[in-house]
Amino acid sequence: MKCKNTLQKGSVRYIVFREGETWYGVGLEFNIVESGDTPREALILLFEALQGYVESAKKIKARPHTLNQKSDLEYEKMWQLSRENARKSSGNNIYTTGSFNIANKDLALV
Repeated sequence: MKCKNTLQKGSVRYIVFREGETWYGVGLEFNIVESGDTPREALILLFEALQGYVESAKKIKARPHTLNQKSDLEYEKMWQLSRENARKSSGNNIYTTGSFNIANKDLALV
């Protein structure tokens, strides 16, 4: 199996959405979920968690499967829906989506 992400390069898709009064940030390929009171807080906490995860993986020289997990079906469907509705005003609870560049030490988006 060829892995998309390595310790040197790759990216993680993310999505920030609201459920009830809580905002969640999800890193799909790492299966990391953070929550916050605002979408910005959830996004910042998620980026910090993603960066820490990559740094830890590099430190222990983790195998590639650690950086290429199968994402939860619910979040995968939400990602697909957000891509389909990217140009539409869908009125759903999705705040933002994107990709986190794991090769960059800063919180860079691609």
